[in-house]
Amino acid sequence: MTGAIGPLIVYKFTVNSSLALLDSFPEQRVSEFILGKGNGTLFSRVASWMEDRIDAAAVAGDDIFDGIVAGVRAVLDALTLALNGSPWGPRLGFGSVNQAAPTRLLNRFWT
Repeated sequence: MTGAIGPLIVYKFTVNSSLALLDSFPEQRVSEFILGKGNGTLFSRVASWMEDRIDAAAVAGDDIFDGIVAGVRAVLDALTLALNGSPWGPRLGFGSVNQAAPTRLLNRFWT
């Protein structure tokens, strides 16, 4: 089944007009067949299950994520201290702003 999904997706989005079967998937009928009538769609059930697992992983890994944030913050603070304390720090900051300003200005008109 998995081996057929990839080629069907490529076919669907590369041809001018695909098969009608690929344009209208019978989600309601499939969901009723698997879950029973009136129990929602399979998509919503799977999405809710995945959201619950992601939330549980975020709660369980809260300390790990806090450690990563603290590590990144320590590195950035050390870089800030090193650049502000060095004689070339202000010049580097001024040069970075001067190089980024035209890009920022032109990007405003391109988007």
